[in-house]
Amino acid sequence: MRIIALLSGALLLAATVPGVVAPATATAAACPAEVLELPAPSWATDTWAVAMNDEGWVVGTAVEEDAGGTRRDIRHITLWRDGEAPLDLGRQRKGLGPGKRLTREPVAVNDDGVVLIARTIWRWHTQSEYTGWLRVGSSGELWKHGTTTWLKGTGTRKFAWVTDINDDGLVVGYLTDGYMHPYPRLSTQPVVWRRGVLERLPLPPSARGDWRAGGGEAVAVNNHGLIVGEVGPGGRAGWWRLDGGNGSLRKLGEHVIHETDLVDDRGRIFGHRPGHVLWPSTQGRPRELVPGFDIAAVTADGRYVVGNGFVDRSGDRDDGPSIATTGNPMRTAQLPVPSGSDSSGAADVGRGVTAYAPQGGVTVAGSLVREAPRTYTAALWTCAQTYLP
Repeated sequence: MRIIALLSGALLLAATVPGVVAPATATAAACPAEVLELPAPSWATDTWAVAMNDEGWVVGTAVEEDAGGTRRDIRHITLWRDGEAPLDLGRQRKGLGPGKRLTREPVAVNDDGVVLIARTIWRWHTQSEYTGWLRVGSSGELWKHGTTTWLKGTGTRKFAWVTDINDDGLVVGYLTDGYMHPYPRLSTQPVVWRRGVLERLPLPPSARGDWRAGGGEAVAVNNHGLIVGEVGPGGRAGWWRLDGGNGSLRKLGEHVIHETDLVDDRGRIFGHRPGHVLWPSTQGRPRELVPGFDIAAVTADGRYVVGNGFVDRSGDRDDGPSIATTGNPMRTAQLPVPSGSDSSGAADVGRGVTAYAPQGGVTVAGSLVREAPRTYTAALWTCAQTYLP
């Protein structure tokens, strides 16, 4: 079966993957659940999804086979826009002369169509204790309709690491003065880039100074300016608001949570210890989520999370792409893996009306993996909430 949708004059062809049976709870007329492979560029041997916005745009990677027949060597950042052919945003690796190269990795795409890209400069290094490629610089890149904006660090902290972007174009991340060879000497500085302009986020005095103080890292931001990350030498879970205020998140019993991962537009924060926990607010008490649920993304409204496996009620681990509600108790379900696929993974999740799911609902972006030979294919699970019990 082939799904054909006409959107803004562009013909979208997406093949429904065989061997997938829609759940009994799905109402076909309301929201049919399907697994769809995203169309690959004609030259691509592999594709995979990294992130998706609520408009159904997906950013990821397409791999070109080089002239020598070496697979997975020439990678391109690729944008799948709703109802249009995949767009090539350039190679992910570029030579910069002898012993020097640039790599580019897609991070996220917001609802305004801005793609966030992490850039790293590498130099070939030869010393008695180490020989290989070393990071000698990092920065961020914003792509929008062919226009690029650069996100850089400062004179003392030249390494800029970008981690997330919200729908207003606010980018969060952190700065360091080194990575390895040389190792950082200064504490890590959490930052935001507002309209491309760098702003530092505040840190308590105990977290400032040299590398032993820890500093902080901003890792995620919602559409209301709530930023979450890590603060201090132990990397305790922390938060900042653009309109003022910052602090640490509460313990889970006697356990300090060291890492936050996500924040939804309701102000709820997700972290892990290593199992995932949920804070209902910056001041709220955390609770544990389903054991072993490896959360990759959350919908903006916070109702659903997706990940790559969880531990079921019998204590057995179910691997593969999964979806869950965030209520208490959580409801979990595995997403179907088509016949012929050895495994697959979920990368991001969104809600909205797209060419792939015109009825709305929850769409999950991820990748299918097939063996002999091993290949990757960017894919969508549409109306994924219908798989939940």
